[in-house]
Amino acid sequence: MRHDGAAQDPRRPHRPDRRRHRPSSLFLALPIVVILVTSFSNNAFASFPPDAWTLNWYKALFADGSKWPAALSLSALVACLSTVFSLIIGVTAATALTRSELPLHSAVYALVLGPLVIPQIVTALGLFLLSEPAAMLGSPIAIALGHTVLASPIAVLILIATLRGIDERLEDAAASMGAGRLTIARRITFPLAAPGMIAAAIFSFITSFDEFYISQFLSSVDTVTLPVQVYNSLTFDIDPTRHRGQRHPPSAFRGPRPRPRGPGALARLRTAELPAVGREHGRPRTPGGEAV
Repeated sequence: MRHDGAAQDPRRPHRPDRRRHRPSSLFLALPIVVILVTSFSNNAFASFPPDAWTLNWYKALFADGSKWPAALSLSALVACLSTVFSLIIGVTAATALTRSELPLHSAVYALVLGPLVIPQIVTALGLFLLSEPAAMLGSPIAIALGHTVLASPIAVLILIATLRGIDERLEDAAASMGAGRLTIARRITFPLAAPGMIAAAIFSFITSFDEFYISQFLSSVDTVTLPVQVYNSLTFDIDPTRHRGQRHPPSAFRGPRPRPRGPGALARLRTAELPAVGREHGRPRTPGGEAV
């Protein structure tokens, strides 16, 4: 029997109010929506909202001879390999740090999380010095292993928190009933740790897919990941059609027009400008007004 104002039935699971999280979700998704809408603009420069809608940029992205599809597929392949390697290292290290008594627990923990503290440019340079003598520059495996150095500590942190949240009494109860370690891991630990493993895989994939420094050091001319291709396009690719029809293309390095100084500066300025004015009327003229 239900009464007004009575407490909630403890047998019914508590459902959190998801409406409170909708504003924050919309706030986080707003930049992605703006970028997506801007990609359909017909303007060569980013403009929001678009003046007109077009698919020309997507056609140019996948046109014949474009380097973008190869860079996108290589980044996806490298990210998948790095995710697999990071999960293997993450599960192994997290299990050892939470389910066993290591003699140097703090030292091992610091060693595993060390790549998060070291600057990425230093890590990339060290990986380059290791890969160059072995002739592995440009290899997807080498790039994936380099990304694993940065992605695996993130996976370890997530999986350590996940395994610490699992009640060890469940594993002890299964062991007391004759279950082996593999059976306990397969039937109890891994199913309970599945959400954490999925989160670790997602963060590892994003870390690898977005990595630039290690990819820049380990890539070659033929094997370029998507972040490196974006950097090369912004740095070296020049599209002359952007300024078509403009007399003076915009430049960030154009300063104010210099003024002549010193004795006779005004006369020199008039001598330089007035012939051009005279040519507009048919014949150049001297500062005195006489036709040349």
